[in-house]
Amino acid sequence: LRTAAPGERRVFIDLFSGSEHLAEALRRHGKAVVTIDILKGRNFDLARPAVFSELKGWITGGLVWGIMAGTPCETFSRARRAPQNRGLPAPLRSSLLPRGLPHLCPKDRHKVSLANLVSDRAASLLKLAHQRGLVGGEENPATSILWELRSRKELAQQEGVSEHIIDHCAFGTPYRARTKFRLFNCLNTKVFDASRCHGRGICSFSHTRHLCPSGPGTRGKWATHV
Repeated sequence: LRTAAPGERRVFIDLFSGSEHLAEALRRHGKAVVTIDILKGRNFDLARPAVFSELKGWITGGLVWGIMAGTPCETFSRARRAPQNRGLPAPLRSSLLPRGLPHLCPKDRHKVSLANLVSDRAASLLKLAHQRGLVGGEENPATSILWELRSRKELAQQEGVSEHIIDHCAFGTPYRARTKFRLFNCLNTKVFDASRCHGRGICSFSHTRHLCPSGPGTRGKWATHV
């Protein structure tokens, strides 16, 4: 709150904040923001019960005005489509089994279990925020299997919830990377309408061909990690 504009008494929770672009934008407008991401250390790890309980307490205690979750999508990605045992990213989930495929190896089973834990906790915080009339939402790739989870389908049916699609090429990237935002209690969503590419292969913003990220990328990450 010390860095916020005078009179600000509540915070915005940027959950899985990553590079903190959203947090920085809100701070430029004088808002107090708390960023939660394991990249900042164990005290910011939603998998820890103490962190989860504290965030719930902030919401129920009236200390929060909004929340946004950029829930980790790696295990939910449909870009994982290599055959098993090929050393490439193979599917961990499906639309019919969004909480994880059977017969995963121990390493992948642990990965899916941890992703389910933080995803469920994010869903719980979003549900609580929606019930209390706060501004909020979640973003993930438009094709992410995350949207197939029961918790996400239930939230989508609630009053005041809307869905919006944006394409990263609207912001100057060479790839489209279509992304879905599911928001609640948000009044001004016109910016999303202007951020959808209508080209087929050729970007309607840059008028150049979209790149299609695939295979190994940089810094030990796959190229689809954008």
